[in-house]
Amino acid sequence: MRINCYKLIIDRSRFIFVLGVLLTIGLSSCSRPPKTDILTFWNDLDFDKIDLDRNVGEIDRLLINFVMLLDKSSLEKVDSAIHIALGQAESNPRALRFLSDRMQERLYDPNSTLRNDRYYSTVLHYLISSNRTQESDRIRYRTQLALVQKNLPGAVANNFSFQQATGEQQDLNSLKGTYKLVMFYHPLCYACKSALADLKAIDRFLQRTKQSKMRLLTVCAAGDEKDWRDYEVELPKNWINGYNKEEEIIRNDLYDLKAFPTFYLMDQDNRVLLKDTDMVRLVSYISSWT
Repeated sequence: MRINCYKLIIDRSRFIFVLGVLLTIGLSSCSRPPKTDILTFWNDLDFDKIDLDRNVGEIDRLLINFVMLLDKSSLEKVDSAIHIALGQAESNPRALRFLSDRMQERLYDPNSTLRNDRYYSTVLHYLISSNRTQESDRIRYRTQLALVQKNLPGAVANNFSFQQATGEQQDLNSLKGTYKLVMFYHPLCYACKSALADLKAIDRFLQRTKQSKMRLLTVCAAGDEKDWRDYEVELPKNWINGYNKEEEIIRNDLYDLKAFPTFYLMDQDNRVLLKDTDMVRLVSYISSWT
């Protein structure tokens, strides 16, 4: 399994991205009102006639707006809207493949600011059941779905073991009773080191809130043990730093680690609050505790 160790830390770049989206929406609204009904969102687009190659940018802008509207809708409406969108493209196999690929890029790529496993699982369910899907693709979608559905928000996180620098063996379940911010990392990952300053700022903030007992758990999910031990000097003493020595997390697909670092926020019962989140969502969520 190849792991991308260079996932972007997108606090500033996410701001730039969102600003760009807002400007795009603002400029387009001068010529026509923005679409607000996600169930009819794609009605004006004729997937049988549109030149996909010449309209990549326009379709991508529509998809960005569509996903942002999904965030404001109920889960039932989200599922219906995604089914309708893919159903409208289904009459043209090339258009269906084009739209599903764009949805994968926006909803599943580790560097996408819009990634959302809950939405993408709906996409995968549709594609698996579609008679337009080739069998080789169906097998790939089923493999993806199995990963996507692991540790979704609301579910109890999969347990895993780790070794501490003292040699003590622990596992995630031994940390029940306290909120946990978990970072899965590779010791040679530049983006992981860049994230440490943000994590330390979050830790200082947490000490001043009612969640001051929340633990920060950093887990080396891949990499050499010597590199992991060298990395520990970068981490505050009050954090728990573990080494998944047998790489069971990756070998057994316990977590969908598309890239490093990967962040999870869990409650005292190890229920997932945020899955594969970024700093912007993480800070927003934690700030709501105050």
